[in-house]
Parts: sequence; C-alpha cells; structure tokens
Amino acid sequence: MPKALQAFTGVIKGIRFDSGTDQIKDSSTNSLNKALTALRKFPDTKLRIEGHSDAAGDPGFNKKLSLKRANAVKAWFVRRGVGEGRLATVGMGPDKPIASNDSANGRARNRRIEFKLVQ
Repeated sequence: MPKALQAFTGVIKGIRFDSGTDQIKDSSTNSLNKALTALRKFPDTKLRIEGHSDAAGDPGFNKKLSLKRANAVKAWFVRRGVGEGRLATVGMGPDKPIASNDSANGRARNRRIEFKLVQ
C-alpha cells in the first residue's frame, strides 16, 4: 500500500462535528483536504467511512448519528468530485470504543471517523 494511502487508514484525526449533529466543523477542512488529495492521486481506491460515537446518551440515537456523520464525510468528498461508488459508509455507534467512556477525554476519543481501504 502506498504511504500516501497509509496515512488515511484507521482513525482520522481532525475531523470534528458540532455537538449532537452531523455538521462538519470548519476546522476539519485541513484533514479532509489531505484525504481528498490522496483519493484523487489513487483513483481506483475505495474507502469505507466508519462513524463512531461515545456511549453517553441513547444508544439508538448514537448509532444513527454515527451513520449521519459518516454520510456527511462521504457527501463532502462527493461534492469535490470523488465518485460516490468509491465510498461506503457505516455507523458503528458506541459499539467499538478505543478508550474508556468513563472520562471526557475517553469519550472524545471514541467520537471519531475511521477510514478503511476496501479491495
């Protein structure tokens, strides 16, 4: 796998949303633009965009919100010319935490977008 793509697998730091919404924060633009550059450089690459949430609140709401956030990232790429067929989305909700949900820091780490390369 080319190094330019390796940087865009797993947790993608810097993609943030307004609290409780799928509205991508302006501060996410730099991270998204870097991923966009890699997707343009490797036009045969397919990507699964996973939305994750923390465990605070209603699990059903969190699952739906995580999917909406993944779809928002997909739409961001599509608006910039990435073929929709190259991008799949899934909402994981709170099911796969990477940190404890017992602290604010842990919950913040669990609210994330991950990219997985698809063959």
